[in-house]
Amino acid sequence: MDTDRRDSLRRTVLESLGPEEYDRLVVSVPHARRAGRLRYWQEQSLARVPGGPVRLEDFVAAFEGAPLQQPPAPAPAQAEGETNQADWKKNAPVWVQEDRQLNEAEWLAAPHLIWMVAYLLDEQRDRPGEDRRHILFGCACCRDVWDLIQWDAARRLVELAEDYADGRISEAEFKAGTASALFADLEPHYRGLGGPQQLSARVLHAIRAARGLASDNYRMSHGAYCVAQETSTDAQYEFIPTPQRPMSPKGGFVPPDHEQIQQKVPLLFDIFGNPFRPVALDPAWRTENALALARQMYASREFSAMPVLADALQDAGCDSADILDHCRGPGPHVRGCWVVDLVLGKK
Repeated sequence: MDTDRRDSLRRTVLESLGPEEYDRLVVSVPHARRAGRLRYWQEQSLARVPGGPVRLEDFVAAFEGAPLQQPPAPAPAQAEGETNQADWKKNAPVWVQEDRQLNEAEWLAAPHLIWMVAYLLDEQRDRPGEDRRHILFGCACCRDVWDLIQWDAARRLVELAEDYADGRISEAEFKAGTASALFADLEPHYRGLGGPQQLSARVLHAIRAARGLASDNYRMSHGAYCVAQETSTDAQYEFIPTPQRPMSPKGGFVPPDHEQIQQKVPLLFDIFGNPFRPVALDPAWRTENALALARQMYASREFSAMPVLADALQDAGCDSADILDHCRGPGPHVRGCWVVDLVLGKK
């Protein structure tokens, strides 16, 4: 990045965010690619900068070593052996504080969703089918609030995301679903100028979640978590945007309900299973009956026949407790369910 562009970007960010938040961004540069929640905050802050979102790569290039606007006072003397800990680590899980990855027991204990997504991104990035699973998780989150996605173009984008995940359409066809013409009519709603049909703030959050499925850096920017958050807004803070209280397309005013976010962990388990213990399916268990059941559930998105699938697999000789217990468990099950994927041979 050349000096003029760097200085221009720094000035724009400073004017947009103010000196305090500007300094927070500068200080966070060393951790930009490590902490999932911190990186999400960085991108949300940078997205508010006029002229379009600032890419995280440009942010790192421009702000590494940048002088602070409000230099901190000298830190008090520390006792020998005492160390400072970055603020973002103070409430982080133990494995983050210890600079290691979580282990199997910690994964199964279902920590906060953001840390689970971060693990999948950082340690499972080369696992076959990982991109597909991240997209289908986002689609499942969107379908969980289908009643809030009240824009046909947004619902269509979720359907296109599912088609793209399964290789039925190209990336270009998928991204075409975000064509500005399809979403242009949303802009007045963000400003509270939608008239009698003005959409509510939670509806706008849900539509933005659907649109986020097609973002260029969906996976690497924790897009799955962002979609989970946008589809978990707290109903008690719902409001109808007005010109006096608009909702910016780059920053809404309905806070996420963290209990709702955590309720999406079972969806993650259904799609990703236990990444520490991959399960193989004996081809002999893939009978016509099992295949028919799996195809029907996958196509219809209706998974009440999962216990029947367990019976079919067991009749074929399946003795895997992981597979049978998952089929007979309480669910939920969605497109991307790891057992159905095994039966259908999807990766």
